[in-house]
Amino acid sequence: GSSVAAGSGMFPLMLFYCIGIAVKSQSDVTTCSNIPIAEVPVNLRLVGGSHSAEGRVEVLYEGEWGTICDDNWNIKNAEVICRMLGYPVALSSKGNAAYGVGSGTILLDDVQCDGDEANIADCSHSGWGVSNCGHAEDASVECSSTPLSAIVRLTGGDTAAEGRVEVLLSFNETWGTICDDNFDYVDAQVICRMLGYAGTLRVQSFGAGSGPIWFDDVA
Repeated sequence: GSSVAAGSGMFPLMLFYCIGIAVKSQSDVTTCSNIPIAEVPVNLRLVGGSHSAEGRVEVLYEGEWGTICDDNWNIKNAEVICRMLGYPVALSSKGNAAYGVGSGTILLDDVQCDGDEANIADCSHSGWGVSNCGHAEDASVECSSTPLSAIVRLTGGDTAAEGRVEVLLSFNETWGTICDDNFDYVDAQVICRMLGYAGTLRVQSFGAGSGPIWFDDVA
């Protein structure tokens, strides 16, 4: 079959819409009797970034390019956008027109994805063209063309087998830390196995780190 180049392109799934609700086949249209149905190809692009895998998210709807408001914009939404564009990993979701303000209609607002949707139109949203935002709130994403990997180390302990967990991610050369929200014994076991240790004795504090906090709410 045909392939879609990373960064932009027509997503092949065709959706039908009725009063703002996506249905996936003509058989579902029976719930929309006497309401006009439009077949909508979902087309995305990233604009304003320093490379093709980052930028302001723009959506083509009924022949017009528009933007997405950053209300409720988060990494799960970014994961859907990045996958649609052919990237395996979403590195970040950004608001406040991080890559400059767009123009035209703000086509989507209050987007809330679970993260496993095949299409941004499958996520909950306010309806096409329904928004209370300005372009200063345009949403953006940063994607990665390579799977995310991490190196971990322990610092601040009395031995090599204890300390504050620090992480070096494959897309960045800066060591960072993990927030302790929800971090527990099970998470510690994963860290210890990554470092070659057989198990975990306890979870405790070894002082504050520096640099970015790469992970939060690890579970």
